[in-house]
Amino acid sequence: MPKASSDELAPLTVPHLYWRCSVSGVAHSFPQTIEALIDDSAHIVLISEVLVRSLTLKHRILHEPLPVELTIPETEKKCTINLLEWVKLKLYDPSCAWAAKTVHAVISPSLCAPVILGIPFLAHNNIVIDHAARTVIDKISNFDLMNPSPPPPPKPLKQTLKQFFKDLQEDRKLMLTELKMVWAERLCTIRNCMEDVKPVDVVGALHIHIKALTAQDQLDRLNDAVKYIYIRMYLQKSHILMNFLLMFIVASN
Repeated sequence: MPKASSDELAPLTVPHLYWRCSVSGVAHSFPQTIEALIDDSAHIVLISEVLVRSLTLKHRILHEPLPVELTIPETEKKCTINLLEWVKLKLYDPSCAWAAKTVHAVISPSLCAPVILGIPFLAHNNIVIDHAARTVIDKISNFDLMNPSPPPPPKPLKQTLKQFFKDLQEDRKLMLTELKMVWAERLCTIRNCMEDVKPVDVVGALHIHIKALTAQDQLDRLNDAVKYIYIRMYLQKSHILMNFLLMFIVASN
């Protein structure tokens, strides 16, 4: 017989499959989050008496007593007791992404977990367990109870025209506030960098303007004088030319 290598040996122990789920009691009661044990070898679904009292679930009587063998923790001795009552139990994922179908849960006085989910729960909810991958998947919705995916982000609401203009006004106020802050900071910087400006000398400015007007008047007078001289020279030359033409005409006759 071939000898198995150390890699092929199974581990001595494997952790149980606990599903972190939520359960609600009577109407308008606050839900509780519990760790439910998933046991595919149990032929019933069990719920602890303590959890039933905290949820104030309605007790119902079994048609026939259900004998169950229990181990007493203090003495570690096994004893057989008859379970007589059951309740309706509905569990769901804390994110409300998946909800199990309602099952019958038999009330037990002493359990190792608040709820033990046996084969009725697994079969009724189409659950498939992969012990190697440690997955507990609903084959209808492909939801993994042990590894729930995060819920998708909610779709953004369609913005109304009124809300659009309201947001636009708020953005405008923020923009103006930011511009005022930037302008105040820039103004402080400019003031620190500017040189001191001397006050305007009104008398000196008037004196300079009067000198400019006087010089302009002198230029105008010189312009008129030059024009007058050129006009006289032109008239004299024209008179001489006319006399010459008359003498030429007389001589030719």
